[in-house]
Amino acid sequence: MSVLGSVAARGNVAARLPESTLISGFAVGATTRSHEPRSLFETLEEVRRAGCEILEIHAGQAIGPGFGEARVGDTLTDEQLTLLRRKLSATSVKLVAAQVRFSNNNSANARLFEWADQLGIQILVGDPPLEQFDG
Repeated sequence: MSVLGSVAARGNVAARLPESTLISGFAVGATTRSHEPRSLFETLEEVRRAGCEILEIHAGQAIGPGFGEARVGDTLTDEQLTLLRRKLSATSVKLVAAQVRFSNNNSANARLFEWADQLGIQILVGDPPLEQFDG
């Protein structure tokens, strides 16, 4: 099994997570990046077996059976979101963060936040284009 990455959160986010995920006030979990090229479903099973309860996902990762060519991201259909939520419930793993790709398109960025909200994701980590920085 690959080494688990970590997602560390403190403050309001950590306060909303299970006590069992906290170590010295920090929430510690895994990242799907450590499990590539496995699908999200395979990763969920691995981190569950390792006793991990929280996970950071990455946009663009293959999801698993029943999703065809669909990838993790804001283009999932309502049916696919429902299937993903069922898998999360079955594994008792909570998505808390997502690595995403922001753009110069405000409505596309808004869709990322809406998608995160639909999955209960509390943190979006991204690499905005340089032109979005003040400067």
